[in-house]
Amino acid sequence: MKRQTNVLNGSVGIDRAQTRNVYMAYDLEKVFFKEGAKENQHHPSFVRIRPDLKSTKIAGFLGDAEALEDSDTNSMALLSYFTSNRNRENVRIRKMNNDDDDYKDAGTGTPLSTIAQAFEEISDLIKKGNDRGIMVDLYLKPFCEACSLVSVLFGCLGIAFKFAEMEYTAKVRDLLDASKHFGTLSSVVDFDLENNTVKSPGSHTRNLRRVRQGLDLIRELFQNFLSAENQSLKKAATTAYQQVCAPYHTWAVRTAVFAGMCTLPTREQLLVNLNETDKSAEKEMRRYIKASLAVIENIDTLYVSRGIKLDW
Repeated sequence: MKRQTNVLNGSVGIDRAQTRNVYMAYDLEKVFFKEGAKENQHHPSFVRIRPDLKSTKIAGFLGDAEALEDSDTNSMALLSYFTSNRNRENVRIRKMNNDDDDYKDAGTGTPLSTIAQAFEEISDLIKKGNDRGIMVDLYLKPFCEACSLVSVLFGCLGIAFKFAEMEYTAKVRDLLDASKHFGTLSSVVDFDLENNTVKSPGSHTRNLRRVRQGLDLIRELFQNFLSAENQSLKKAATTAYQQVCAPYHTWAVRTAVFAGMCTLPTREQLLVNLNETDKSAEKEMRRYIKASLAVIENIDTLYVSRGIKLDW
């Protein structure tokens, strides 16, 4: 059997036969928006394929899955995505670095400090409730606004986490739209419970679960990143993925994601992308780790209190 060489700068050699099984929907509009299946074109992460298409399922980065028609011919290889979009990603990273200068000039703080501050405000509310023995029911809109800030962190991780960024952003946007009709997180969950749609693709409760996974993925990544001196970003991200997302993914998706870790920026590049030094990054990451854990636990408690298991 022939070997496919020079994949990801020659760091990974994969059998041609294997690559057919390592498929994932990244450029969904180009690949899956065929005539007759164009629902939810505004959705940047998933297209809801017609219910009559019931063949292969491919899991999203944060755990979702959609039915796809003829995945071997209509999917694009994740590894191909990593290599073919590298130039585009380099341009985007350079633009992000310029944007970081704007942050500093405006005196608004770095993106990481802004995110940490937003989640500390939410965690402070949760703590006050816990001190009084009350479970705080978080308001949906402020929660979504804080979560939307996290998208920049996925962006700083480059191509390897591009699909996570797309999926996460789409689900946060869905919940933000839902905040026009629902006031709190519990009202969203209760609505889906009443309609038996808790785990239905596209339901707000399912999307909330995936957003929670995204917050936890970043938290674990930061925790691993700070766990030892000179911890490589690749090792930190790989371990975080194994802990948070891998248990819910198929073998094909896990294989593709692990291969994509080779495209992660270096530790130094990440700090530049975040406009942080080692010292400032550690401070802000620890703030996020502590604050986001309180938010994640609050969401988990809400699900458990409604009899919803957390193993999905």
